[in-house]
Amino acid sequence: MYLPGSLCLILWMSKKAEKIREGKLLEIASKGSTLKSLKSFSSLKLKKLLAFIAVSKIPLFNIESLKVEIGVSKDTLYEYFDLLDRAEIVKIIRTKSGAPRVFKNSKILFKSPNIYYAVAFESWKNDVDRGNIRESFFASQIDGAYPLFSSMKTDFVLIDGKRRIEIEVGGKSKKRKQIRNLKDAYVFKDGIEIGFANSIPLYLAGFVANR
Repeated sequence: MYLPGSLCLILWMSKKAEKIREGKLLEIASKGSTLKSLKSFSSLKLKKLLAFIAVSKIPLFNIESLKVEIGVSKDTLYEYFDLLDRAEIVKIIRTKSGAPRVFKNSKILFKSPNIYYAVAFESWKNDVDRGNIRESFFASQIDGAYPLFSSMKTDFVLIDGKRRIEIEVGGKSKKRKQIRNLKDAYVFKDGIEIGFANSIPLYLAGFVANR
């Protein structure tokens, strides 16, 4: 249940997200994309895609099933994701070997964790997945500072020179079993103030990027 102030904030974010989505995407589509992108652009289907991202679990998306869910062709879905990525609304985090149009094992997160609340509220959904929020926050803090990829062993792999650092993101009760046998790995935990060993408070992710 939201307090009145929180409700006003979410309403404002929802309206702002609407303007950013449609205005920015149409601008990008008209300037930089193909005629095919403009013809396939559907505000309603785009909203459906955004709602799907907002309320789904951490999305390692299956393009074949998603195109059926949204009601578009595979090529159109790729165009939508390309536009959303270029508009900096979503962040597509691929595996290190992933090609631009290869979505297998990629993570598709909103560029800002706040967008989850705005889109979910607009879609009359009460809850968003906390895992999405945490991973979106971590990716937003690291973005531009280090190459970040989706990992098959953990949530992310961060490249720092020759170092390949495996990253797991979770709540305060997150165990370290997924990184136990990994040489260079850390768990970023939400809900803790002080870290221990290779467990680090999630809010410190920004300091990693600015060290």
